Amino acid sequence: MSESKLKLLVTNDELKRRKSLSLDEKITWTLERYIDYFEAYKGCVYLSFSGGKDSQVLDDIITNLHDGLLDKYLNFEYLFLKNYLKINSLSKPPKVFCDTGLEFPDIRKHVKGFKNVIWLKPKMKWTDVINNVGFLIGSKKTSRMIKDLRNPTDRNKKSRTLYLSGIKSDGTISNSFKLANRWKPLINAPFKVSDKCCDIFKKEPFRRYEKISKRKPITATTTEEGDMRRISYLKTGCNSFGENPMSRPISIWTENDIWAYHNKFNLNFAPIYYSREVEFIENDGTLSKIRVEPEKRSGCIFCLIGSPKQIEKRFDRLKYTHQKIYNHLMDKTGFRFVFEFIGIKSKIF
Repeated sequence: MSESKLKLLVTNDELKRRKSLSLDEKITWTLERYIDYFEAYKGCVYLSFSGGKDSQVLDDIITNLHDGLLDKYLNFEYLFLKNYLKINSLSKPPKVFCDTGLEFPDIRKHVKGFKNVIWLKPKMKWTDVINNVGFLIGSKKTSRMIKDLRNPTDRNKKSRTLYLSGIKSDGTISNSFKLANRWKPLINAPFKVSDKCCDIFKKEPFRRYEKISKRKPITATTTEEGDMRRISYLKTGCNSFGENPMSRPISIWTENDIWAYHNKFNLNFAPIYYSREVEFIENDGTLSKIRVEPEKRSGCIFCLIGSPKQIEKRFDRLKYTHQKIYNHLMDKTGFRFVFEFIGIKSKIF
């Protein structure tokens, strides 16, 4: 469905205006959206905490609010509401981390340095997912298209026509739902492709936690992360209170805002977010050093989301920063074959 036909709560122009706010104004905005959500669910909320830089910034804001350190950012009515709701150190929401086994080891170690963290585990192992469910490649949308094209049914016939031609049932063109040519070979790939990876490793464990705890989720996603996140924000704004409630109070923040907050409040992110010198073993056994670029996103260390060039660049860093993990992926889990199939020419050790 095109954006023009969607029922939008926020316009693109309004989102653009919100993203142009100053850092201090965005801190106020985030605090107010959090307080609104906290009030709606009587404090029965939790922070989905990945250990990444965005979730660390949001955790710092929430923690400092509860500790009374950000009152100067609140307008009178929200300061009154904060005190009325008893938003204090005793009412801090828990941080909930899903230990999928797919995170950078640096992220996992970083999370261990935080207090009040609840650790979850997915039910399936990663090797079972790639063997029995499939690799997520390119994007969730791309993988869903591939899966439907490889599993034709009467129900997905129109969708399959759309994915291959870009022509909708009414005859109009929708290039955004046409499968890119570079991914078409995956239709006949000798390995499975699926969009269910995140559902299995992230969404399902959090759903289990929510069912038991009755707490409602807060996440640190932003509209800069892609069109799906942006469109979702346009439909609901920072907070949604319906059947599947969700708060995303830093949605309007940019990458520059995250780093500006980092500098203003002297945060220390996980090491992967900084340029750093690492040691690695050459083919001849000698020990060498190289300076690597910082990661933009933490996510799952094995993730194949992005263009082939983006994936290649990310894994070229991995072979230096986490050489044992890289070699295991290439030699034990079939990544070497997948890379060759989608045209990635990574310089494998």
